[in-house]
Amino acid sequence: MFRRFGIIIIAVICIGGAVRGQSLDRVIAVINDDVITHLELENRLTSLDAEIKSQGGDAPPRDELRRQMLQQMINDKLQLQAAKRLGLSVDEKAIDDAVQNVARNNRLTLSQLREALASEGISYGLFRESIKTQMLINQIYTRHIRNRIVVTEEELDGFIASGGGRADAREYDVSHILVRVAENAGPELTDIARDKAKSVVSSLQRGMEFAEAAKKYSDAPDASEGGRLGWRTPEELPELFTEALSRIDIGSSTNVLQSPNGFHILHINDAKGSNQSAVTQTNVRHILIKTDEFLSQSEAEHRAEQLRERVLNGESFPDLARVHSDDPISAAKGGDLGWVMPGELTGSFEDAMSKLKAGEVSEPVFSPFGFHLIQVLDRRQQNMGEEVTRGRARAQLVAQKSEERYESWLKRMRDESYVEILDDNLEL
Repeated sequence: MFRRFGIIIIAVICIGGAVRGQSLDRVIAVINDDVITHLELENRLTSLDAEIKSQGGDAPPRDELRRQMLQQMINDKLQLQAAKRLGLSVDEKAIDDAVQNVARNNRLTLSQLREALASEGISYGLFRESIKTQMLINQIYTRHIRNRIVVTEEELDGFIASGGGRADAREYDVSHILVRVAENAGPELTDIARDKAKSVVSSLQRGMEFAEAAKKYSDAPDASEGGRLGWRTPEELPELFTEALSRIDIGSSTNVLQSPNGFHILHINDAKGSNQSAVTQTNVRHILIKTDEFLSQSEAEHRAEQLRERVLNGESFPDLARVHSDDPISAAKGGDLGWVMPGELTGSFEDAMSKLKAGEVSEPVFSPFGFHLIQVLDRRQQNMGEEVTRGRARAQLVAQKSEERYESWLKRMRDESYVEILDDNLEL
């Protein structure tokens, strides 16, 4: 059941779970003005135990699992604190819509979803809270990380010359092992970690299952899941990973790869897709109503609904976009975003756009930027050429640079925050 819920269940596993039994609670970590308690950690571990049991897997050593979970909890706390400082929020209706989407995507009614969660010992209230947490983190990533990435033409030229931007529509089902290296580790500790990673590769070559090795040796938060990252396009992976995966076959593992975080080993469980000679481009325009500390999500949605009614009653979409849209670049052009390719726009926007007929105006569509009214003007098939290659290359570079900046931001935030582990057995 957990697997069917996809990425959202990762947050649920980290937050959900009923307390079984009674014990004296105590603070085990302090993160600025917030704390993590022993019972909070045990709640998450209880939920994770249910996930591992449902898949028939073997859990890694308990102490290691506790440390991994505590690391993830600390990162979540820091990001939620950052969201509060940035004035980000998620209202109840947006959470309701997200819950409905989870149920719909898993072909369940809302009551069936509640029953499925309860059968796994997960509180529905905590499930909603986990979705809210994930939505806030997504807002931080999109607005304050990805949306601020700049890719120069010179960078594009160099990236394309090195093979980037290829018209490869392959997707990889990837698993991952991380042997972490502390940021300030010296050569001796780095060598120890490298030797550990090499020994894992040797174990794999002797026939050890990758999932088993991940559970036993990986320091990544997904270790208990067998290191499973799921289906990823090349654009969604760091360049280091993409290049390594392109050189191995399905069912194979890479050699040891080094990054600032430590040493990685990747495994391709499956792959799909192939090269394509043409893509469908969409000529689209939009009106954006942003949400912020002065305009709630419900107010922004209501404003977007009013604008939609005005369009349907005959007012000019471009004129309304010029006056009301919070996207200054497209607003100056009557909301026109030009011809866009698959993968260039945020997921919820692209999903809604793909269902519209030419001339049709969408209902308000929520994304990390706010609420959009979308109108498709036309569609066309475009042969793969230099323009498409550069578009793909730009998307790949933005994704890679976003991931690198996000990791650096998390490390910097951790370094600049007061974090104290009060349990000697949980030191990271």
